[in-house]
Amino acid sequence: MEIPEYFSLVLSILAFVFSLWSFFVERKRNRSEATIHAFDQLEEQVFSQKNYSTLAIKAGEDYCNGKRDGSWQTATSYLSKIEHFCAGIRLKTYDIDTLNRLAGGFIIEQYHYWTPIINTKRLKDVNKRMKHYDEFEAVAKELCKKRGQTWDL
Repeated sequence: MEIPEYFSLVLSILAFVFSLWSFFVERKRNRSEATIHAFDQLEEQVFSQKNYSTLAIKAGEDYCNGKRDGSWQTATSYLSKIEHFCAGIRLKTYDIDTLNRLAGGFIIEQYHYWTPIINTKRLKDVNKRMKHYDEFEAVAKELCKKRGQTWDL
């Protein structure tokens, strides 16, 4: 092999390494961007609703009074949307580090806020086959770990 051939080989290897590096950087950026957009949508559809701040308490009261419509259905619908977002985090469609910077503490607070409804749903499942809001719980626990906080539930 002559010098021009070595030079071509080295350039090819460098181009390959740069392409690989560029792919992973872009992939991380896309996941971060997708996380921001998905969280914005979740915030709009769930956290910004005017009945949101009292909904878990109202839903819990309604459930205890035998009502399974209205606030109970709305609460479980909101939890479902949060769970879907958290599944995206766990599947690495979205980026947990971006979520941590964006709203990590808020997500942890929300898990605590919804714990009574989550526990009610889990207790209702007599066969224990449904994994009610396990993705939400796992994301909240991971965020606690990333923030150096203890999980106290």
